[in-house]
Amino acid sequence: GGDARFEQPAAFANPVRVILTVTPLDFLGAPAPAITLDSVTVFNAGDAVPGTKQEFAARLIRALNAGIRATPVVKTALEGLEIDGGMVESGTMLRLRLGAVPQRTVGRINDATVTLTDKAAGGGFDSLAAMYGLTTKSSNASRYQLGQAYSATIQNAAPVAGVNGAPHGQPSDTAFFQAVSDLELPDPFFNLLCLPDVVRPSTTDAMAPQHSNAMTIYAEAARICTLKHAFLLVDTLPNVINATAAEAWKSTVVTFQSNHSAAYFPNIRVDDPLAPGSIRSHPPSGAMAGVFARTDGNAGVWQAPAGTDAFIAGAYGPSVVLSETLTGLPSMVR
Repeated sequence: GGDARFEQPAAFANPVRVILTVTPLDFLGAPAPAITLDSVTVFNAGDAVPGTKQEFAARLIRALNAGIRATPVVKTALEGLEIDGGMVESGTMLRLRLGAVPQRTVGRINDATVTLTDKAAGGGFDSLAAMYGLTTKSSNASRYQLGQAYSATIQNAAPVAGVNGAPHGQPSDTAFFQAVSDLELPDPFFNLLCLPDVVRPSTTDAMAPQHSNAMTIYAEAARICTLKHAFLLVDTLPNVINATAAEAWKSTVVTFQSNHSAAYFPNIRVDDPLAPGSIRSHPPSGAMAGVFARTDGNAGVWQAPAGTDAFIAGAYGPSVVLSETLTGLPSMVR
């Protein structure tokens, strides 16, 4: 809110002061005693009105932190933490929160709620809330905790119950596809995309994928990667266990074409984190994403992620050993 003030910069006729209240949670998740900074001067009389929302947010946060540093009792109570945040990408909301650091002593102070209120009306101060439309939500939770009850004044939206998970621990085919489709929204930014769970084996058939629409999901991911100028790393289905099956999969099962994607075969043999001492076969896309990132960082994006430097740390080797003849086939999946 308050766009009119941003469009016509002017000077403040009166000081603008606010009360800062930080309410941490105790170790059980209940609100702990509030920490209050009674009067913070955000703008003095004669100060220029911010020309943009971003400038407004920056000056507000700078004033709040200056007030904290100048008040030893409050600074000590906050354990040296300060306020951060800013305008969200939509430009319609201001987010304030307590900075994140390792947990200290005052309960869950990192999860504190930050509240701004105007200094008492009629005291010769202009109202920050009235000037900039900050009255819709007066409080910001620094971090939301699962299972924690929050007041409606600090919720950006009404809570919505999630969908109970299935025994196999995977989303439904429809939910998985929708999650990938949602990457088309403007906000998500990424360079590489790998989805090894798309080809997770079924709990009842190790040769069948858990998700019957695996290739449809990959086709949607390839489309989005093209739009995002990103790159998709595709894993083969569980029944692709040798070179012949890989060739057949590439020729008959893969239903899309994209110059923003590549498939890698075979799987790699790595330690099983759930069964110490055991080795399992795992889709290689995550490891290959690491090879891509390491190559880009060490050499540059012009260097192909291949050759003797493109090793995979921690892998015992491929799950299928390919001969030079097989690796040389021009139509093989790589």
